[in-house]
Amino acid sequence: MKTIYVTVERGLVQDVTSIPAGIEVVVIDYDVDLKAADRLDVSPLDGEPCEITTFGKEECETPACVQSDAGAGMPGPINHD
Repeated sequence: MKTIYVTVERGLVQDVTSIPAGIEVVVIDYDVDLKAADRLDVSPLDGEPCEITTFGKEECETPACVQSDAGAGMPGPINHD
């Protein structure tokens, strides 16, 4: 499986959609100043405290989500080739 890392500082990721099979998107949020230390993760990029959320095709279970993942005219995530 290929992984795309998205880092967040002073911002908010609302959603990640249209993820192709075999790809996972890992959002690493460094805005953790007000979070309890026992709820934090360790960044796989730099070892710093963070909160990690992983998005992947297997998380999409609802019919509406499956339809949009199938390319129902919905725009996909930004492509940074």
